[in-house]
Amino acid sequence: HDITPHQLPIEKSQSGDSTETGKTSGGGGDDASMDTSSSAHQSLASRLELEEMRYEVEEECRLPELRRAALSAEEAVENVANSLLSVLSNLDTTGRSARLAAETCFVSAGNAQADCLRSIVETERAVLTERMKQLDELERITQTIDVRADINHF
Repeated sequence: HDITPHQLPIEKSQSGDSTETGKTSGGGGDDASMDTSSSAHQSLASRLELEEMRYEVEEECRLPELRRAALSAEEAVENVANSLLSVLSNLDTTGRSARLAAETCFVSAGNAQADCLRSIVETERAVLTERMKQLDELERITQTIDVRADINHF
């Protein structure tokens, strides 16, 4: 199906007259109105023919099938993308939960160690306080020693 020049669409000239490619409207009366009517009819016919040719080419190339396949693939990709976003969201939530649990364990372990150290310091303080009492008692006793009186007493 070759397109001939008389089948091309009508172009508008700058003066507003309709002209068909390869033809000009002549001057005067009924010829001009018939020429315009004929040109419009030819333009419509050529557009319909072009549309029909386009449809035939699309059918030969199986474009409707390809369009359906592309739309189906687009829907599948969209579904997979939504699933991936959901998985990533769950993974992020799981990661945050795991991090929070790990931080809680570290804080708990740190607090237990600090409590243990406080307990050791308190126990050592109690032992040292008892030892100081014994030293004070020993010092008081040693202050009261009178060697001369002990020899005389012996």
